[in-house]
Amino acid sequence: MAVAISPIILFVKNFDECYAFYREKLGLKPISPDTPKRKYAAFSVGGTVFALHGGYSGKVGETNIALHFAFKDLKSQVKRFKANGVKFARDIELMPWGEYQATFVDPDGNEIDMVQLALEV
Repeated sequence: MAVAISPIILFVKNFDECYAFYREKLGLKPISPDTPKRKYAAFSVGGTVFALHGGYSGKVGETNIALHFAFKDLKSQVKRFKANGVKFARDIELMPWGEYQATFVDPDGNEIDMVQLALEV
């Protein structure tokens, strides 16, 4: 029986740009060796490993997976990301299922959701 899902990998075409975006603009800390030629980088996010993998050859932004980063204070994170130049496809909204959600766009055009449970606001 599996004990975890790890890593969650986002395949990207523009590895260097995406690596800089997630590391510098979002503030994620790499846990893998900094080897740009390898075109792979792993980050620890709340006990889960999130990784970027370069060399993706499919259509950017079209995927059958949704990636959500959860925050305790969504408003302050959205504000911080915007100050860092992160572009958003959707500002904070209360979703019908009871969580607040905002969506940013990475350099490859991937839309990534940021969430906070409505009960935590």
